[in-house]
Amino acid sequence: RAIVLLVLSILRSSVSSSQVDCFLDSQECKIEADNLVHSYMDIATIEECTKLCQDDNTCTSFTHFGPDSLPLPQACLLFSSCTERTSCQDCVTGSTQAACTCSLKYSGAVNGNNFVEIVGSVTDESACKKLCTNNDLCAIYTFYNGEDPVNPNVCFLLTSAGLQQPVTLCAHCVTGPGRCEVARRCQVAVITNNT
Repeated sequence: RAIVLLVLSILRSSVSSSQVDCFLDSQECKIEADNLVHSYMDIATIEECTKLCQDDNTCTSFTHFGPDSLPLPQACLLFSSCTERTSCQDCVTGSTQAACTCSLKYSGAVNGNNFVEIVGSVTDESACKKLCTNNDLCAIYTFYNGEDPVNPNVCFLLTSAGLQQPVTLCAHCVTGPGRCEVARRCQVAVITNNT
């Protein structure tokens, strides 16, 4: 029985940016007291929204709302930070690698096939991802948040072998890729062959 954490990067050829290079479908940046830089209405494409962000030196992330999104159809919101996201319909969030996470609430066994390192006292998922990005052996991370009763604020760095059996849903952890390719959409999935 094989279960693998599959990290896919699907080319988004129409957008090429050295600053904003990670895109998440159906996710919007959460508006906080000090992170919304600018709001634009009547912005029809993600490319236009990307350009607006590139041209604003305070912008690190944006959310583009498509024509079927409510209450902001065809809008572009620019953000100075995007640490929290919520789900949305017909929207895409673009951000820098540092602000981008695409993970699932799954964990799996850690063994000699996938182990790189365990790091304690890690503040959040972004910090765990950064540890993975900075380690040449790490391809995937699992981060346990402060509410986890066994491994609070612990980051597991894993190789490209991915999650090992048993793979289970996790209430207080997330697993995701350390890197998304530049100008590609970051996606993650758990795949099983049901044997």
